[in-house]
Amino acid sequence: MTLDGGLIAAENFTYSGKTQVVFRKFNADKTIGLSNWMKVDSSLIMYRVFQRTDSSYAGSGGYNNGAFLLFTQPSGLRGCSDRAVKVTLNTLSTSYSTTDTFAINYKWETSYMVDYSVTAIGVHPIHKKIGCDGTLQGCYTLHKGPLLCGNSTPVFGKVAVNSVTNCTDNEFFAVSKGTEIYNSYRDSLNGSFDADYLAMAIAGGQQEVFTVSYSTSEYHYTLSYYDQAGNLVKIIPPACVVIDRSTDWVNRVRAARAAGTTIVPPHSMATQFRYNTLILKVAQISPDGGITHFWYDRLGRLILSQDGNQLKENRYRYISYDKIGRINEIGELSSATLMNDFISRDTTLLFNWLAAASTSRKEIARTNYDNAYSSLSELQLTPGNL
Repeated sequence: MTLDGGLIAAENFTYSGKTQVVFRKFNADKTIGLSNWMKVDSSLIMYRVFQRTDSSYAGSGGYNNGAFLLFTQPSGLRGCSDRAVKVTLNTLSTSYSTTDTFAINYKWETSYMVDYSVTAIGVHPIHKKIGCDGTLQGCYTLHKGPLLCGNSTPVFGKVAVNSVTNCTDNEFFAVSKGTEIYNSYRDSLNGSFDADYLAMAIAGGQQEVFTVSYSTSEYHYTLSYYDQAGNLVKIIPPACVVIDRSTDWVNRVRAARAAGTTIVPPHSMATQFRYNTLILKVAQISPDGGITHFWYDRLGRLILSQDGNQLKENRYRYISYDKIGRINEIGELSSATLMNDFISRDTTLLFNWLAAASTSRKEIARTNYDNAYSSLSELQLTPGNL
């Protein structure tokens, strides 16, 4: 025991083949006051340690096959000292008698008795400063803080233990149910507001009347009609567009839409167009020209056309091309043989048809182009696919 009610102990252990000593002091509150490892250059073993009246510590044991007596400061072991240690040796003396007798048990033979002589020699203790020679650190602090076990303060803090009963979850269920009811009520209000707002906005057109008067500055309209492929199929000129802004016409249009029928203004003088699968115009119906037909060769080039007036006299408007596809002649000719798509798309039949009617050509307009470069003959530049 220590003076403050603690405990001082010495622990012997082996390090690098040598026995070493660790001093440990435990305070009265079970905390560690000090923990020092006394490391020396030889084997050291401690048998007893206690605290002196001046609060320093003393211990006895063995050192390198000899006796060992240790004195420390009140604060425990120190690695080094900044001043010389005053060495004071006191002579230890004892008395003995050479006539002392010893009790020896023997039997049978007296020849077993042997005389031994005891000679007294002088013993002088050696004062040694452990670890204070500047080269060997003799004292190591192993631990200053609390240990895992043996302290009054637990390593882990206290954990509150919750007692669970049949009513423990009542508050949780009440809050959850209330939150669910509140969210449902809030969502219903939001939905009701949106529905009421939309209904009011839609009904506003029936409750409000907005009247405005204005004068138009529109005079001429040209109506153009297109099919679903984007091709122009009909044109109404401005003079033949019928504009009706009367209330009666508006009511008739509404009634027709409600009945699923169609009602159109009485436009006139319409020009209509028809196309083939190559989106080439094959027919045109106009107020002044009647029905006009168009024919194309096998390359899709316009070669002949005939309107209603020309049909009466078997006359055709023709277009011819040179060998590289450029227009070189436009005119009119007559032929008793009617033109059709079969003849226009056959190269031989078309050539013979034009040759038979070549003498009837008139109103001819020809187009001439520059001559080919002399180093490149016409034969070399002749297109093979035309």
